[in-house]
Amino acid sequence: MHVIVLCTTMLLVYYGYLKSKAYLIMGINGIGSLIKIIYLIFYLMYASRKENKFTPKLILLLNVGASGGMILISNFLLKGSKRVTAVGWLCAAYNLAAIGSPLSIMKRVITTKSVRVYAIFFVIFPYSQRHHVVVL
Repeated sequence: MHVIVLCTTMLLVYYGYLKSKAYLIMGINGIGSLIKIIYLIFYLMYASRKENKFTPKLILLLNVGASGGMILISNFLLKGSKRVTAVGWLCAAYNLAAIGSPLSIMKRVITTKSVRVYAIFFVIFPYSQRHHVVVL
């Protein structure tokens, strides 16, 4: 979930850069990206060996591959307002993925019939960073 939120905030920084005078979007999501990077560093320091192999691959795939690919594609194939609109829709799609990702935790709670797998702080904290609206 935090990898998806990091990808979302990084794309929203790019969206704010494309949109004229969107300093608030860039500032809020820049700080959110920094917080997520710090969290992921701590997570990788204390994660199990299995998770320590999978998470960096996921970070590279989503944050470097998908975000970088979208930035490159939008720069070379789209111009002007079409670029802003395309990146805005992609940011909206990533936000939906970030909002829906706690559903996997809820599935685990239901299947195990235990709330011990439900870390409420790590589910609520990402939503506290999402008080902005993407304007297309």
